[in-house]
Amino acid sequence: MNKIIVLILLSFTITQEIQTIDLRLESFEINKEKFKKGDGVLLSFKVANHGEEKIPNDAYRMEVLVNGKLSSLDNLPDAIDVGGVVQYTKEKGKFHYFVSPNDKEVQVEIVITPKNGYKFKSESQTKLVYRFDVSQ
Repeated sequence: MNKIIVLILLSFTITQEIQTIDLRLESFEINKEKFKKGDGVLLSFKVANHGEEKIPNDAYRMEVLVNGKLSSLDNLPDAIDVGGVVQYTKEKGKFHYFVSPNDKEVQVEIVITPKNGYKFKSESQTKLVYRFDVSQ
């Protein structure tokens, strides 16, 4: 007697809803207008929540790159209330970068990136690039 076993496999796809968040880089400041070799570069800026919901601390990451090298990373930033901001800078006496003798120009990039499950309402204010010449 032959037995026929039928297996029915059901596959379920679990989909995660993508939440749209409205974060923006604002209030960028740098500690000097002109730099020379050996100067310390100190940045200050804010990440602001322009959305209608609180942004959880796992929704985005922030990176500062100076001349293409990672200078600062916040992979688990503070949650941001509606209308709230997170201020970024270094502690007093610390710098993001020291201008080296070979630098003719310094390029600073600040980037906020959404994490899995999130997307930005607009990408227009999520990256800032600032370049400055180095005097002799």
